[in-house]
Amino acid sequence: MKKESLVKIKHYITMMDSKTSEELDSSNPKLINVSRMMQIAWGCGRIQEVMEMGVQVASQAMEQDEGA
Repeated sequence: MKKESLVKIKHYITMMDSKTSEELDSSNPKLINVSRMMQIAWGCGRIQEVMEMGVQVASQAMEQDEGA
């Protein structure tokens, strides 16, 4: 289980390395659209994980919209 966690962390680091500074520094989850998300996915080779992260980001964006 510990090894699986380390592998997952390495995958997330790879995804983050594929983002621009603006994308990393922004608190606006809508900054990354589907097209950009696919570029990140192909760039880091982790399509499934990027899509999962996209779902999480979209969920957070909806929560922020409801709270506003």
